[in-house]
Amino acid sequence: RTAGQALDGRVFLHDYDEALDPDSRVLTLILCAPVVVASWINLQYYGSRVNPDLLGSGNKVLHNVLGGIGVVEGNGGDLRTGLPLQSLHDGERFVHEPRRLSVFLQATTERIDEVLRKNPSVKQLFDHGWIHLFAFRDQRCDRYTPQGWRAVGGARESFQGEFPGRVSRESFKFEDSSLKVGRVSSRAAGESQVSSFQFEGPGFR
Repeated sequence: RTAGQALDGRVFLHDYDEALDPDSRVLTLILCAPVVVASWINLQYYGSRVNPDLLGSGNKVLHNVLGGIGVVEGNGGDLRTGLPLQSLHDGERFVHEPRRLSVFLQATTERIDEVLRKNPSVKQLFDHGWIHLFAFRDQRCDRYTPQGWRAVGGARESFQGEFPGRVSRESFKFEDSSLKVGRVSSRAAGESQVSSFQFEGPGFR
């Protein structure tokens, strides 16, 4: 599915075949290990980028480690636990876009739901919108919500909340920089199909 795609260094890929995982042990491992670790990394960068003064840790040059749990700038001030500016900025511009992690699984929604039911702490990450979850099945894609799975694609839709943004040049493209209106293109049966989406609410990142 991802062969030949330009993923722009944004993706962690795992080789998964649902047919070879009848008891969902591998699916459970993916959701409970790499997805959780990726969420830690993503949310640290996300928080430090959207609010560097509150959730970042300022200038690394001035850091003093305090108790192994955080840093302070200089010889005092608030405890800082996020990423330093040097991890986010190259001196001229920010180098990380603030996007929440999107998890794409090629598995049935029923099996994913069963894994999440058995692992409530992982389920909470998706239920509370910290990260996003999508399921692929053939040419269908569904988006997880606390109220149930919702089909993505086809008709014009409105979303209240956040959308994952661009995943690759061939799968998701936003043409409006404000992300209020986006266009999603997908390939099916050898033909290019384009679906339009209306996004509502603040952020969408």
